[in-house]
This record gives sequence, structure tokens and C-alpha cells, in this order.
Amino acid sequence: MRLAGDVSYMKILLLNPSFWIYGGAERVIVRFCQYCSEHHIQITILTTQMINEVRNDLIDTRLIFCKDLPEMSNILRLIHQDFDVIFYNNHPCELMSYGIKNKNIWLCNEPQYFLDLGYVPDKEKEVVNNFIDKVIVADEFNQKRFKELYNMDSEIANYGIDYDFFSQEISPIDKYEIKENFVITQVGFIHPTKNTKFTYEIFKEVLKKIPDAKLILVGQEIEPYSGELRNQIIKDGNMGNVIFTGVVNREEVRNIYNLTDVVLMPVKSQGSWLSPFEAISVGVPVFVSKEFTAQMILKKVANITPVTEIKDYVDLIYDFILLEKLGKDETLSMKEDKKWIKENLTWNKFSEKVLEIMK
Repeated sequence: MRLAGDVSYMKILLLNPSFWIYGGAERVIVRFCQYCSEHHIQITILTTQMINEVRNDLIDTRLIFCKDLPEMSNILRLIHQDFDVIFYNNHPCELMSYGIKNKNIWLCNEPQYFLDLGYVPDKEKEVVNNFIDKVIVADEFNQKRFKELYNMDSEIANYGIDYDFFSQEISPIDKYEIKENFVITQVGFIHPTKNTKFTYEIFKEVLKKIPDAKLILVGQEIEPYSGELRNQIIKDGNMGNVIFTGVVNREEVRNIYNLTDVVLMPVKSQGSWLSPFEAISVGVPVFVSKEFTAQMILKKVANITPVTEIKDYVDLIYDFILLEKLGKDETLSMKEDKKWIKENLTWNKFSEKVLEIMK
């Protein structure tokens, strides 16, 4: 595409509340900034904080730090005229568009007010409808939901996947001593939106037939939810079967995937967009909930049917085990799925689409 050259004149100011962790939302921003820098598009990030892991991955990206969100809003009002596009990312940045006359673009990863409150306040709708020019969402689910909540159209830009990184063949390091076990993994915060307690309930059913199975929960523990889950696991006497890894780097996530038989993602309609596709890139079967927002892509690409009930997840797991015993390794059928991910879910395509919307 000639797109990058067409927009090389643009100066973009990207707003994000903070980079206190290097999760999926942060990776989306980093990959976009890297693309812009590689194509000589000027981009500046305005934020309150940034961990070194994120900072080290940014190339020729100007950074402006402020002490808190009110100061961020004040700085925006002082400098917005120096930029062609203001690119609002995670909530509540979209509210800072109030009164700003630039071209205002909002990357709405999820409607945070709706997830927190169950509705979108009128003030939020008013600001978004009056001051946001275009909204970008990741998939059809989010596009439909955004229309219902804000009565406003949006455009889809599927996120990219670091396919080459995750598909790379490695010899996994079995630091958890699980190589001989049947391993179920979930990647993401230990948090209500990730539905981690539900994952454990599924795992308890699996233990009835596979008593030496292991559950690996990868990600930061958010209290009090994580503590409640730990207490339940201890009460059930299953602590020996469950591993909490805490925050790990991407190399370790890939390592764990390579030790995993099945990935469970019974998430609610927030985040976790990248993880299932990363697992498939490794070659691991993934079972997701009907609330997973990229379910339409998974259905089309990997023929994965989202489910709801514990029994449905357990049946899918046992069906997978049966296929393995019959010598019909389900990962063999993933070759076409992986090929589609490699060709279609790229950061170049995501970034080109975002810049096209900004033009």
C-alpha cells in the first residue's frame, strides 16, 4: 500500500492514561507507534507513566509525561494545535476530547463505563458524539455493541498478532515439572473480567477424570478476586494442581503455551483479544466463551464454537483428549488456521487501517 507515504505529513498525538503494565492494550499502541516511526510518521505519546519494558520497545517516539489525568487534560489543551490528529486510547482519555477541535480519533478497545456500571452515562455519550470524529473498534462484536451504546458508527481494525514470535519452534523449559501432566492454561489478569474463577470450576470437573491434571494461571493477581480464588482452591485441596505464575515476559508465555494441552478463555466481553490467536499460532487448541469479542473471527478461521456452560467446556476438552488417543491430533488441523493468522492478523495491516481512517 502507498498509505504510509500518503500520511507521512501527519503529526499524531496519542493519549493513554498510563503504561503500568505491558498487556494487550499497551502492545497495540507500541506496535502502531513502531509502524509510524518506521514510516517516518511523527507520533507523540502523552501519558502519566510508562514502565521500562514498554519504553524500550518504542522507536523514535516522543514522550510527554504528566503527573495525573487532570494535568494530562490541561497539557492537551496547551499543545493540541501542534498536531493534525489526536488519537485517544484507553478510558477515560476520550472524555478529554471535550472542546478539542482537532481531528479526534478514539480507539475503543472496550466501552469501560458499560463494563463497570452496566450503562454509559449521558455525559460520556454527549462528549463522544459531539467531539469524537471517528471511532475504531477491533471486531464486529464491538462494532455492534458500540452502535447500541452510543448510537454512533465505528470502523473495524483487527489487531495484529506476533505470529513469527509465537509460532517459532522452541524446546520448552519445564520449570513447573508438568511435562507428564495434562495441562490447561489461561493467560490474563486474575480478575472478574477474565472469569478466572469459572476457569477453575471447569478445571475441577476435569480433575474428576484426570486427577493429576494441572491448571496454569498466567498473569497479574488482582485483589480481592485472586485471594478469594486461592482460598477456594486451598479449601478444595487442589493447590497442588494449580500454578499461579504472576506476571511473566512474553518468552515465558510462549514457553508455557508449548507445555500446554488446552487453553481456556471463558472471558467476559473485555480484552483478552490477542491471547487465543497467540495460542493458536503456537498450535494449542483454544476454547472460548460466547462473550469473547473476536468470536466471529475464531469461528471463521479456526472453526471454534464458543460455549457457555461448564459441561460444554469439559466436553470439548474430553473430545480433544479422545482425538489425541485416536491419533487424530487436532493441532494438525491448525495449519490453515495459522496460515490465515499469519497473513491477515498483522500489525502492518492494523496500522495501515488506522492511518487510513485518520486521513
